[in-house]
Amino acid sequence: MSAYPQTIQLDDIASIIAEKFKDQTAITCYVGSNAATPTAAIEALTRALKSRSPVLPFLKMVHLLLQKSGIVTNRKKSANMGYSTTSLIMGSRELYDYVHMRSGVQMRPSSYTNAAKTIQANCPFVSVNTAIGVDLFGNVWADFIDPRRYYGGVGGQPDFIRAIQEPGVGTPVIAIKSLTSKGESKIVPTSPPGVSLTASAYDGFVLVTEYGIADLRGLTLGNKALAIANVAHPKFREQFLRKIYDDPLVTKPFDFSPDKTPYGVTPYRGDVLLNDD
Repeated sequence: MSAYPQTIQLDDIASIIAEKFKDQTAITCYVGSNAATPTAAIEALTRALKSRSPVLPFLKMVHLLLQKSGIVTNRKKSANMGYSTTSLIMGSRELYDYVHMRSGVQMRPSSYTNAAKTIQANCPFVSVNTAIGVDLFGNVWADFIDPRRYYGGVGGQPDFIRAIQEPGVGTPVIAIKSLTSKGESKIVPTSPPGVSLTASAYDGFVLVTEYGIADLRGLTLGNKALAIANVAHPKFREQFLRKIYDDPLVTKPFDFSPDKTPYGVTPYRGDVLLNDD
């Protein structure tokens, strides 16, 4: 049994994403073996949006339920209007029976669904993916736990992050719980040696945990590290901030203060996003 309330964390993350990005037109998420977080987020987001339009590398039961309830209609898409577009369908017999010969579901190759021009055609767009971990530089890994332990494929994460990095096009989200089921931090100082990255420190994205939002796009190295540390679990946050402060290679903002909310961060407390105005 998990030592931490994983379901509560998922609900908080889903609520944050739904509230923050409710003005987006189209949505996508990666729903594979490492997908509880984006699946919960996409369900909450779609319910909040009403009538929005998924572009899905993978189609699973959550999308079936949203379509059956009339929440997903695909009426607001610029490309493939009226269709849920996917490259893989995976789930139960009920799902397979639902999509069989259904004209509102398009099966297209990943080279189409994950192509930048396809994604950008439906902007503004929010993409929700998750990860094994994120480091203070903004590196993300989602396929390996360590060089000898493979967890799952990257799906379309790199494609969707890089297609919508510009704020005017959309918002690439990496949504993670702050802790593993063993109580270890998913945010760490540096990525594990030898592990491939699914997003690098040079890819702009928005990190969401149950403690808030860190919009890393356009931030300097120091500001990015501070933003990431501030959405880590409080149990680890102080040591991350101390590491940043003590590292002479990390340039701190001139107005740095441990008590000040860093640039790009919107804290979350309970059911309220706190704007630092």
